[in-house]
Amino acid sequence: MPRSVLLALLAGLGGCATPVLNHRYPPLGEFVEVEGQRLHLVDGGPQAATGDPAPALPPLLLVHGSNSNLRDFEASIAPLLREHTRVISIDRPGFGHSPRHRGAWRNPAEQARLLLAAAAQRGVERPVILGHSWGGSVAMAALVEHPERVRGAVLLSGVAGHWAGAPDFKHRLGGWPLLGPAFAHTLLWPLGSLLLEDAIGDVLAPNPVPTNYTERIAAPLALRGGTFLANARDMRELSEWMQELSPRYREITQPLLLVHGEADTLVPWWNHGQRVLPVVASARAELLPGVGHSPHHAAPEAVAGLLLDWLRGVELVSHSPRIDEPGGIEVVGDPVFVALVTDGYSEDGRDFEDRENITHPVHDWVSLEIEFEVKPCWCPDLNRTVNCVIGRVCE
Repeated sequence: MPRSVLLALLAGLGGCATPVLNHRYPPLGEFVEVEGQRLHLVDGGPQAATGDPAPALPPLLLVHGSNSNLRDFEASIAPLLREHTRVISIDRPGFGHSPRHRGAWRNPAEQARLLLAAAAQRGVERPVILGHSWGGSVAMAALVEHPERVRGAVLLSGVAGHWAGAPDFKHRLGGWPLLGPAFAHTLLWPLGSLLLEDAIGDVLAPNPVPTNYTERIAAPLALRGGTFLANARDMRELSEWMQELSPRYREITQPLLLVHGEADTLVPWWNHGQRVLPVVASARAELLPGVGHSPHHAAPEAVAGLLLDWLRGVELVSHSPRIDEPGGIEVVGDPVFVALVTDGYSEDGRDFEDRENITHPVHDWVSLEIEFEVKPCWCPDLNRTVNCVIGRVCE
């Protein structure tokens, strides 16, 4: 067969990619519209349906990485998390079944705004936002640009920094006028199909590829022309944009959990996690030995367990009294008082094991008889939860 004929056949086949792949991997959930942007999401867990009891833990909004879609979570940790709390997984604009409109680039802060608005339409206000890989930039942008709309964030091998060097050739190709779109809508699907399995192996290395992984996460959806072009632009623009965001990390006060594979070479810990810890006082890190770029597939039960344990602390913080006054004492409701306690002792050294009819100085250092109860409290000065004592004046 002449080479020109073969190329023509491949180009014709590539032109069918979008309808064929959309049919093979149909939407799993529902659609909402935000600012003219249609977004595909899956919403499940406690309180997702009318009449269900309120979840004991904060709701989660899961944001996927580059060249991916919400099935990445639906095939890994989302079902495990939904046993305990409400979880929304969502396709970012340009991926899965959320289209991306032509025009200005949707940077991570704009994507965060859209995704949080979509969650709000579903009745989920101030979720914890989790971002994997590229989605980590969306989570960090939410903490910086939209702090009032989130309770905290999780980076799952997530992007938090910038990096040196030019974008990969395939990402530069996507930005070339005429040639980029021509390649994306003709040769991408047939040629990409030949390389897809090797690319997946590289992403998951050093961990093995799970059974039926390619189909379960609908990986071939990345071979649609529009998705290729959207991802290429995301990858070309992100590093420079993160240089502008990262100097503002010191503004972050909400809880932040960094879950990272120690063997991740695509988004290395030293650049996207280790550098965050000194500037975000509320950050906590969990490193997973022997795990690469996709901890939620390499160790889904372990990752879900870490998230749930951390979420219990976030829930505690969001419903705990605050200790804002100098000396760690504040009236939180007449006649209730709070006293900061370290290792079971108050600031004046009094042991609170016997908490009945204890005399303790409060505010103006006038001794009052108050009954005490030890409870965790959120201390802004320390930027963490501390043991404290809540007391009520005895009558």
